[in-house]
Amino acid sequence: FKLTREPCTLQSNGADEISILTNEFSEMTQEIHNLVQQVYILQIKQREAAYNALRAQIDPHFINNTLQNIQMMAAIHSEPEISNAIADLGMLLRRNLDFKTDYTTIREELIFLQSYISLMGLRFQDGLSFVTNISEEILDASILRFLLQPIIENAVQHGLLPSSKKPVINVDIEKCDEMLVIHIADNGIGIPPPMLEAIKKSLTEKEQLPTD
Repeated sequence: FKLTREPCTLQSNGADEISILTNEFSEMTQEIHNLVQQVYILQIKQREAAYNALRAQIDPHFINNTLQNIQMMAAIHSEPEISNAIADLGMLLRRNLDFKTDYTTIREELIFLQSYISLMGLRFQDGLSFVTNISEEILDASILRFLLQPIIENAVQHGLLPSSKKPVINVDIEKCDEMLVIHIADNGIGIPPPMLEAIKKSLTEKEQLPTD
């Protein structure tokens, strides 16, 4: 699109010096016009980018502040379950928005998981218990962010029924040489034996495929 009028140009068909200068002047005027238009468009795009960046900062803060207000209202009206659920949701949102690296510590990940499981437990009559077995010496070890959450989410969605009595998710982490060994288990319905055998067979066959 064009943001300014086309410049007035002079054209001459002659071959004398005046005609040559006239044509060169017209070409230079057109080039200046094009450069001005490009700079103008670039400035508009920069302002749009700055606006979008500002809006991206405002929206999360607005959501977080709104959740805090709702949490306070729930607490005032003696609704601790609702207040706690909103607090957990606010914590999850802040964590998702504020992180600067792909890594965290086991300790921080467990805090995140506790809030996540508290929210997931709302669908169960007796809540959802979260049991960990992790030694103090490895709590500050580094792991990838959100490494455990997808597995636990899968357990909640597919392994535990809303009607389940006292559903439990266990997370055990231990150090073996220079590696961390993570075990995640639930007391849900499990996988039917025929399907489990099919999965094991599929994994075994894939492991035996040539790698070159």
